[in-house]
Amino acid sequence: MRATWDKRQTRHAAGSSYEDLRVESAVLSYVAAHGGDELTIPQLVRDLIPELGEEETGTALERAVRELVRARILCCESGFVRAVL
Repeated sequence: MRATWDKRQTRHAAGSSYEDLRVESAVLSYVAAHGGDELTIPQLVRDLIPELGEEETGTALERAVRELVRARILCCESGFVRAVL
């Protein structure tokens, strides 16, 4: 069976800013470090804003979670975020 390519699920690095990638990396590292813990987006925002050091980081973190869910790296169900793997 051939693998199919779905451009909606693929994001080109050229279209991503360094800041977006930095925030996605921080989110992924945080979720991985907390293993199977039930994490909420507000909790991610609260815990990662000091590390990322920006006032608008809440929106950037929400965008990062959406992108990581779209890439099927994270799962977000009933308000809780967890790693797929």
